[in-house]
Amino acid sequence: MTNAAAQAPLEGRSLFSPAFVAWQAGVHLRFLTNATPEHTTMTPIQGSACKNESLPFQLAAARADGGRQLRVVCSELNSGPATVPSGAWKVHFVDYVNTLERGEVADILSDDVVRPLRPSHIQPIWLTLHIPRDTPEGVYTGTVSVWCDEASINFPVKIEVLARELPDTRQGAFYLDLWQHPAAIARYHHVRLWSEPHWALLRAYTRMLADAGQNPITACIIFDPWASQTFDPHETMVDWRKEPDGSLSFDFSVFDRYVEMCFEEGFTGPINCYSMAMGPGLRMDCPVRYWDVAHRRYGRLECIVGDAAYGEAWQQFFAAFVPHLEAKGWSEKTSIAMDEAPEDKMEAMFKVIPKALHIALAGNYHEHLDSRIQDYSVIYPGAPNEVNAARRARGQTTTFYTCTGPAFPNTFCFSPPIESRLLAWNALQKQADGYLRWAFASWPEDPLRSAVFAPWQSGDTFLVYPGPRSSIRFEMLKKGIQDFEAYQLAARLAPQDPRLTDAINRANGIHDGTKFIPGELETARNLVNDVLRGPG
Repeated sequence: MTNAAAQAPLEGRSLFSPAFVAWQAGVHLRFLTNATPEHTTMTPIQGSACKNESLPFQLAAARADGGRQLRVVCSELNSGPATVPSGAWKVHFVDYVNTLERGEVADILSDDVVRPLRPSHIQPIWLTLHIPRDTPEGVYTGTVSVWCDEASINFPVKIEVLARELPDTRQGAFYLDLWQHPAAIARYHHVRLWSEPHWALLRAYTRMLADAGQNPITACIIFDPWASQTFDPHETMVDWRKEPDGSLSFDFSVFDRYVEMCFEEGFTGPINCYSMAMGPGLRMDCPVRYWDVAHRRYGRLECIVGDAAYGEAWQQFFAAFVPHLEAKGWSEKTSIAMDEAPEDKMEAMFKVIPKALHIALAGNYHEHLDSRIQDYSVIYPGAPNEVNAARRARGQTTTFYTCTGPAFPNTFCFSPPIESRLLAWNALQKQADGYLRWAFASWPEDPLRSAVFAPWQSGDTFLVYPGPRSSIRFEMLKKGIQDFEAYQLAARLAPQDPRLTDAINRANGIHDGTKFIPGELETARNLVNDVLRGPG
């Protein structure tokens, strides 16, 4: 099915068949609710993957009068005596969510095992096949069957397993930085902030992030460091307290527990602490909420970055924070993080930040501040290639990020899914270490129904849904990361192979914002696979 066909409006009589139909739609298609089925010849489910890699597929099903029970049965895959077990498959029905830009779009991966098939409705089905790391090289075959009541449609499966093995996502080369938002999780799930039910939920979302390869820990050291640019303000993980004598004291217990949980689940760090000023952008004020011990109420310290009150407050903070980090063994892993801060604002903060701590910045590239910033994410398309290479040689991390822009590629709910996958190929082209996105789960009020949160584009504030539930966007971002890891493996095997240069050029040649050609991206990955297979 072409993307145009999936987006064509219904005209005249329904094009849905009275017979049950199912077809392979391809992972680069995002369905809209006004899509109509395209009856095609049966196409097999096929692909090539390294060991310890996951392959995504998308099927779709429809029938004019619907059905009581839609389900999918995936067989084990066989190659002689070797098998990939049926449990290596994951099946998700895809739910639609409302967007301002395109109406209802398919994006949410449901956990339903079976469900009714709505009449005259296309039900996307997202499949993921994980190749176990002990799978022998070879070509494996099997079947995926889509059942609607007593009717079934069988898809033959043919998967090539390569001899090479990808690293676990937690040990991969790609640097993934998706900012976390614990307060949004508490609000949506109706649990008290930092209660035991909240911590249980946080661990589930943290594990989901770790499985994708997340590196930094997003730790807020003041209340609402982004000045409520999301539906829920970010809650501080450090309690600031004003003692009766006017001095400040600090409770790091929530900070410690969150950091320890993230490390336990597989985050590698750093611990990026937000922040010493309101962000993003030019504003220089830095109000700090504190608990007034004497009066038993919250107060607010009003200060400006660089003024005397600011310096005094943060000197007290660091006098407690740095020894605490050293006692925990975290000082080398901790950065004071800033969001789109201009140079003069950063220079004023540098005067207060102890030399023992690192600096992280997401924003524009500032050449004369480069050496001071350990974890630098430069707005798309990122820093120049030579900067990325030089910083890597110095042991510094350089990524790029997207937010409300560019229009293409991006990860909005209505973005073609290929765009999420292309981000890792852009990192390869720019010789960057990875990618940053400002919001993993900063949900609007009811994200399972509507992704709209003005003034941002639909889905700009989150990549996954409550549950936790994944999304097509998140799954394709993970697929791009696996492409990145496969490329790194191929480059170590044959660093001068021209097929690798050809792969990067093909994948990135479609970044013009007006078209995307999924076949070119598949060709790019196939070129990498050719290198992994051996001399060509």
